[in-house]
Amino acid sequence: MTNDFLNVNEIIEYTTLSHKQIRNNLNSLKTSSRFSNLIKGGGKGKGGQLWFHYSLIPHITLRQRRRVKKEHSTKLKVRKLSEYYYSKMTWNYFGFIHPNRDTDIIDLVTSLNDFNSFYVIHRQQEVNHIHFTIQSVLKNEEIKDIFKTYFKTKNISIDKVFLTGFESGFKDDTINYLLRRGIHSSKNDLIDWGLVTTLF
Repeated sequence: MTNDFLNVNEIIEYTTLSHKQIRNNLNSLKTSSRFSNLIKGGGKGKGGQLWFHYSLIPHITLRQRRRVKKEHSTKLKVRKLSEYYYSKMTWNYFGFIHPNRDTDIIDLVTSLNDFNSFYVIHRQQEVNHIHFTIQSVLKNEEIKDIFKTYFKTKNISIDKVFLTGFESGFKDDTINYLLRRGIHSSKNDLIDWGLVTTLF
């Protein structure tokens, strides 16, 4: 197997779903022509291991991610899963959005619904803002227009939409900065982080 494929055991620690539930989710996706080439192996019995491309991580943990009420332990697993997904994926853009006034976290996160994205919410001077990495074949200005249209329909005034190409060589530095780790640990403005994916 290549490094692009994982087995179920490799993500158990990142989810509240059981081994059987994850296998069931994979078997459901395997019947779709859209995902069949991203899943290998399987078969009956305990020896029938399934291997899947890491891009399917959000899809096979769908039930966990859609839970309305999350316990603290579940929230921690969701965050841990999002960091794992970030580390595996190739990202096209890095950006942030600064509203002019305090904005609900849900509105900020929902602005990313058109993209596969890893996001981080910071709060400074009583205002929430969002940093993100996204995957997209769209051009920089096209993505900015999507964001501007979204916030305009929400009647949310935006101070700045920043977007630039993602520097893969700074992948670890980027997440350490966003999650205020290492030399950035003195900053106390981290609120939340997780994934947004374009599912089905």
